[in-house]
Amino acid sequence: MTSTNEKSVSRPERMNVGVIGVGMIADTFIRNMTERFSILNVSACASRRFERAQETAERYGIEAKTIDELLADPGIDIIVNLTPPEAHYSIIRRALESGKHVYTEKVLAGTLDEARELVRLADASSLELCSSPDTFLGSAIQNARQLVDRGMLGTVTSVHSSLTRNFRAIGELLPFVTQGVGGIGIDVAVYHLTALVYMLGPIRSVFGYSRTNEPKRRHFMPALPHFGEEYEVTAKTVTAGVVEFECGTLGTMLFNSDSLVHQRPRFEMMGTSGILTLANPDDFGGDVTLQREGQTTPIVVPSTFGMSADTRGAGVAEMAWAIRTGRQPRANKELAFHVLEALLGIDQAAAANQPYTMTSTAPVIAPLPEGHVTGLWVDDPESAFVDAL
Repeated sequence: MTSTNEKSVSRPERMNVGVIGVGMIADTFIRNMTERFSILNVSACASRRFERAQETAERYGIEAKTIDELLADPGIDIIVNLTPPEAHYSIIRRALESGKHVYTEKVLAGTLDEARELVRLADASSLELCSSPDTFLGSAIQNARQLVDRGMLGTVTSVHSSLTRNFRAIGELLPFVTQGVGGIGIDVAVYHLTALVYMLGPIRSVFGYSRTNEPKRRHFMPALPHFGEEYEVTAKTVTAGVVEFECGTLGTMLFNSDSLVHQRPRFEMMGTSGILTLANPDDFGGDVTLQREGQTTPIVVPSTFGMSADTRGAGVAEMAWAIRTGRQPRANKELAFHVLEALLGIDQAAAANQPYTMTSTAPVIAPLPEGHVTGLWVDDPESAFVDAL
């Protein structure tokens, strides 16, 4: 017999997903959305090259469509946009105009004006627009957020994040990182800055320097079709920034793609009573260490949160649950716009040689609940998103 105090909960209707863009990251997204999240039904994919969409569709037992066909399909609820950054504005706009909710790989658009237009269009259409990164939903950043919220660092007075990698090699394999907003400040710093805004709140102002080293380069890998040809780099290859958060925390950022081939991420938060380090904000999991007064060495703080493996696509599922339960998604457009403005603001500050004052803010985003850790009996990251029922 059901108690009158108990609330009856029914399973929300699944949301049909269409994927546009079937490049390297698409397999991870489609696999996770298909295998790990019951609220999502990935039904179709599309690409500018239809034969590539067909290959992906065959792997996952879904339908291949042209982009026009996918956007016109009345059965599709959510478009997951995995195209290169330069295509984001046009694809997202078309999807919103077609009445679809949109989840996009980072970033929203190549310019702030384009991103602002997309945010306004989504609001006017009563549609959700969300954006990667969704790694802040993972076990490591959730763990770090809990330590900050519980005062284990005291007052966070400064933060530092950095990463080095070899642009020369990555640029051969991923050509979009050589162009426009594909530079390391946007392509990678977005993970670090999203994590910081999620934990510390919105940014007041930024300053920095950015540059493009060796704009004329030559393809050097003999196995690739463009071997020996010269190409032009328009993206920034080194970005250094200073960030002032509204809470008073000051941060430094350094992202250098003219370095060694292996990536060397650093992420540290320094407070009046503790120092926290995070392995890599580009990952869902990884060690979180804490050193407090009286400790000579930091300790690894075990996480009580789920999603320690690569769960890209979690943001899509979290958005779908938010739509079905009537709350704001966590990887929302306001957060994405605020982070994009800060990253573009660093470049603008560098060009003007003066600080850039932010025009946007970011909402307070609720942490995920504890206890959804993958183990012998539990592998259900989706249950952490059912917090509104």
